[in-house]
Amino acid sequence: MLERLSVLCTSNTTHRIERPSPTCYSLETPRYSESQKIKSIKSYLSYRSLHTILRFLVLAFAFTLVDDVMAGDQALLPGISESAFYKQVERPANVPDDADLEGKRLRIGTIQIQAENIFNTSQPEENTQLFRLGNRLHIKTRESTIVDQLLFKSGDYYNGRKLAESERLLRNRNYLFDARIRPIRIHNGQVNIEVSTQDVWTFKPGISLSRSGGENTSAFELEENNLLGLGSLLRLSNKSSVDRDSLSIAFRDPNLGTSWWDFSIGYSENSDGDSNAVSLDHPFYALDTRQAGGASWSEFNRINSRYDLGAITEQFFIQQKNAQFFYGWSSGYQRGWTIRYRSGLTFDQREFSAVGGDKGTINLPDDRKLVYPWLSYERLQDDFRKDHNRNQINRTEDINLGWRITALLGLALQDFGADRQSVIFKSSIRKGVQFGKYRTLLWSSSLNGRHEENDWADVSLSGQFQYHFHYSQQRLLYFALGANVSENLDADSQLL
Repeated sequence: MLERLSVLCTSNTTHRIERPSPTCYSLETPRYSESQKIKSIKSYLSYRSLHTILRFLVLAFAFTLVDDVMAGDQALLPGISESAFYKQVERPANVPDDADLEGKRLRIGTIQIQAENIFNTSQPEENTQLFRLGNRLHIKTRESTIVDQLLFKSGDYYNGRKLAESERLLRNRNYLFDARIRPIRIHNGQVNIEVSTQDVWTFKPGISLSRSGGENTSAFELEENNLLGLGSLLRLSNKSSVDRDSLSIAFRDPNLGTSWWDFSIGYSENSDGDSNAVSLDHPFYALDTRQAGGASWSEFNRINSRYDLGAITEQFFIQQKNAQFFYGWSSGYQRGWTIRYRSGLTFDQREFSAVGGDKGTINLPDDRKLVYPWLSYERLQDDFRKDHNRNQINRTEDINLGWRITALLGLALQDFGADRQSVIFKSSIRKGVQFGKYRTLLWSSSLNGRHEENDWADVSLSGQFQYHFHYSQQRLLYFALGANVSENLDADSQLL
């Protein structure tokens, strides 16, 4: 398609294709007609695409042979579901499995919280002066912060799935290194539960200085991801880059008070404008969550740049305002699946103005105001697996290999305050597959855009494959392949 012309250009700018960049190698040579150039481009793209796919298949075939050899050699390597890749949550021998506990309709008794510090000084290798100092300086996560994120409480019927999901919720917090939940005792018809967590260092001061292409960049940042042990984020930063200088502050509490409400607020003062944002959101925090809702507001003014091989070619000023309100509902977790619906109203306004100078505005984008109600659908499959040393060193991670399908449809009308009639659509799909014991393939795709004035606008199609191969307990081979295609992008958008 014509829009792929931008892929072959040295410029990353992807305006409407009727204005191609003049820096497109020899594709703009006058002796070729337009149809000849398009045919040449398509042939070239087909060749490059076929070449990339063949390389990927050869690599995958080689990994398969290696995997088969290892699997045949008395299982030299464990699989991603076996204990050598992560520590199994072992329960005492006298405590039966989840199916037995659930079948007996036992209730949860006491819940013991063991919130560990960063370093375990009971181990000789971590019992050093430096590590002991780190534990003293670090404010440990409070037990109440951990309890607020559990999906069960004393008196509830025992449910092994909720224990596993609570583990995932805790591990998803970047102020915790790991979390383990297990039943440890049956007493008087009740099951006692142990919740163990380990902290990470959460105070992150940062200073950076660099020079590249004759331009200086610098940054100074203070960030605390677990403020006072309450799980809140506080960030202060002062940055200077090619695009702008900025001074910003941000705060977030993912469990406002003792609730599941997620509150965040931020402000930034920039050399070319400023920005502020606030949101209050009650998400679908668990697979069985029945209701969600929230509201958000953001506003920023700044200079945007267009690039050609990393160099700024032109700039324009943008004033953007966004607001959104939504409500969500679900029938909960049923037979391994969760279906969720959301309905809301979105306000999206962008106004553009020209800037002067040697990199001033050449093509000024048109102002745009979209106000539209929308309805969305999400279908999520519960197929979580534990993995270790995957994306983070020596960390237990939760990977969902199940389906996740989302779709959103909105309608902007002038009666609602929009400056045009437009149909807005967004969609995505994701799935994972495990091959043998050592390999997983994750793939995802998304399609977003609008339809207005009998034409498509700002349409983008993207896809990605991610291949992980554990070829030892401490080593992982990772390969990713991605592609993006666009059509009639808005003039303020770029495919970079």
